[in-house]
Amino acid sequence: MIRLKVSQRVLLLLLATSLVPLAAVGLTWFRLSESSLKDSAASEQTILTSNAASSVNQFVADKINLLIIHSQTVSIRGYQANLANASADIQSLIKQDADIKNVALADQDGMERLSISQNGASATLANVSQSNAFRVATFLAGKEYISPVSYDNSHQPYITIAVPLVTYDSSQTSSNLSTDESGVIRSAGAIKGVLITQISLASLWRSVLSEHLGANGYAYVVDGQGNLIAYPDMAFLLAHRSLSTVPAVAAFIADPGAGAHPVATTSEKGVAVLSSYQQVPATGWGVVAEEPTGTIYASANRIANIGFILFGAMAAVVVAASYSFSRRFTRPLEQLAAGARLISGGQLDAHIDVQQHSEIGTLADTFNAMTANISSLIRRSQADSSKLNVILNNVGEGVVATDKTGTIVVANVAAAVLVGNLPKSIIGKPLTAHFGWTKGGQPFEPTLTKTSLYHNVTLISPNQRAHFLDVLVNHIENDPMGISTIFTMIDKTNERELESMKTDFVSMAAHELRTPMTTIRGYLDLILQDKDADLTNETKDHLLRIQANSRQLVGLINNLLSVSRIERGELTLHLDKVGWAQTVRQVVNDQLFMAKAKSVTLSYSGPVEPLYILADEIAITEVINNLVTNAINYTDGGGRVTVTVRDTPDGILTFVQDNGMGISTNDQAHLFTKFYRANGGLASGKPGTGLGLYISQAIARLHGGSISVASEEHKGSTFTISLPHIDLDHYNQIRRTAAPGILKGKHGWVTKNISR
Repeated sequence: MIRLKVSQRVLLLLLATSLVPLAAVGLTWFRLSESSLKDSAASEQTILTSNAASSVNQFVADKINLLIIHSQTVSIRGYQANLANASADIQSLIKQDADIKNVALADQDGMERLSISQNGASATLANVSQSNAFRVATFLAGKEYISPVSYDNSHQPYITIAVPLVTYDSSQTSSNLSTDESGVIRSAGAIKGVLITQISLASLWRSVLSEHLGANGYAYVVDGQGNLIAYPDMAFLLAHRSLSTVPAVAAFIADPGAGAHPVATTSEKGVAVLSSYQQVPATGWGVVAEEPTGTIYASANRIANIGFILFGAMAAVVVAASYSFSRRFTRPLEQLAAGARLISGGQLDAHIDVQQHSEIGTLADTFNAMTANISSLIRRSQADSSKLNVILNNVGEGVVATDKTGTIVVANVAAAVLVGNLPKSIIGKPLTAHFGWTKGGQPFEPTLTKTSLYHNVTLISPNQRAHFLDVLVNHIENDPMGISTIFTMIDKTNERELESMKTDFVSMAAHELRTPMTTIRGYLDLILQDKDADLTNETKDHLLRIQANSRQLVGLINNLLSVSRIERGELTLHLDKVGWAQTVRQVVNDQLFMAKAKSVTLSYSGPVEPLYILADEIAITEVINNLVTNAINYTDGGGRVTVTVRDTPDGILTFVQDNGMGISTNDQAHLFTKFYRANGGLASGKPGTGLGLYISQAIARLHGGSISVASEEHKGSTFTISLPHIDLDHYNQIRRTAAPGILKGKHGWVTKNISR
């Protein structure tokens, strides 16, 4: 047994009582710091991948929704009849979205009818029937198509999105436009074409790839097979297209929807990293984030190196200065440990007071600076939150956010006012407890799994006032605050009430004017028919002019009443079997005298045999009568007006074509609006109120048809009436159920000479 000297025992005791505890404390602190740094980096990485994936998903969803909305416009769906209108709509689409590189419109056979690039130039038309975009959007799936990411010659990323031109059944709402709904008719025969668009991802990639983790962390994007589609280093992207063997990418391929928690692994460059991923639901892509572990633990390693230096120095001088060294070293460690406990317990304003100019003092100053920075970040976050609340409460639209259970977590003042409460009174309550929406008289529950806009939604407030709303529903994936859905309620009540007041005023004014005008016309007829009245020729001429103008005024009054009935939905048709070709020929014959008086050639071209439609004969006759009269009025002497009837598989088309003054493109957009008159009509001095085309369009739509126009200034106009073929089953049902005399009736339509 070796006997140690007292000095040696004291030395060992000092080593055991000073160096060993110090080493243990330093190692424990290092482990805690390393774990804390890792957790902090993991939290930051989770937020970044979630936000980046959400941004990519929202970007793609917004583009698809924009294209679907444009695919349902009248000009796009009716491109076969008027490519010019479709081209104008596509150019408008390109102007409003800088990410659109090219838009092509292909017909049912895959032949491009329009192809317009970002600079507004028309590209060479091609046959795209064999492309994946056309095949998926038509007979393979019949819904929207998203292509893989490609890079052009300038290394700019883009995708191709194709949307079919589909038909919706009566159950579809005008805002629920997804082609993936059950109400969409997807048969190949019902798809009238495809809208194919190239979308640039340059701005999106810049947003995603500009995010950084710590000093050296970064994010990149892969597709569902692990192919690299976005990377901060373009040279690396071009050289390494597939990363399926990289651990984080392989985990994403195996379980894309898991949204893996950050784990320690190796990067695509063989570097030890903390890595995670998040799936983009709309495309199946994955956003992968990586941060080198060396960067994460750099601060802890630096402090550990300082501790090792201190440990070695203390071991060299412990024998000579044990007491002093112990006193100077133990007490600061205790202060550090106490401060660390306070900080770990959440007391972030704790201050460690170590009056030393050594490494321990530096460590204490680092702790104090760290707690000050965290406190400052929390204060800034609280200030930002207050600013957002102020902004939210000053928004005119009602905004409500709910979690996955449907509980309200955020509400602004406008939303609370709709239900007669304060925001704090409805937060924490179920959405259905306060917002009982109805649509069409039935309880209404919007779809929460995607972004949708619903029109004509009704909400009854506690004071029993009906609010008419447009409700925008935004679904949010993986929100750190737990928000699942945001509802934005746009109150249209005042607008509807104002429109109703306008309609009431027009109806009331028309009714009040009718009685005195009837009296005036009666007395005029009595005076003019009185053979004993001693009237001079000049006086009689004046009376005849008054009589003619009174007839026009009565016509205007009748049309105002018709407009009122149209807007109230009170216009009733008396349907019967009508020979359309014969009706059109009769109108042409009736207008020959007027055309001859203006030296205008009026002719008819079309079938002579019966061509039946189910219509109100009086009303539908006035439609063609109005268009023919307009054509004659706006055609100078020596011109021609041609009326053509054509039977097509999609319905009966009637063309009223003239070579008169024409209509400008700007006027065509407003031509069927009530009280609107084209500039040419106003300049010509021809009488009119601008109600004829409005009423004619309304009558055509009540018959299941429509009126469209194609015109060029100084070259003439062509108005096209589209009417459906007769439905014999419907006609027979009307005949069986109608009371005697119900099939035909008089309406008193007065649209002649009303002008455009």
